[in-house]
Amino acid sequence: MLTLTRKPGESIKIGDHSTNFLNIITITLLYINLSIISFVKKQNVRKPV
Repeated sequence: MLTLTRKPGESIKIGDHSTNFLNIITITLLYINLSIISFVKKQNVRKPV
């Protein structure tokens, strides 16, 4: 969410709950993907060649 300041002490917030929710979903999905990738890499390393 973007925050713009007009005067000292006064701020305008740009964004709503839906955009915040989408951001949270996106970050969560990215985190899950990274976790799965790192887990698969660890499993592949443990396999005997």
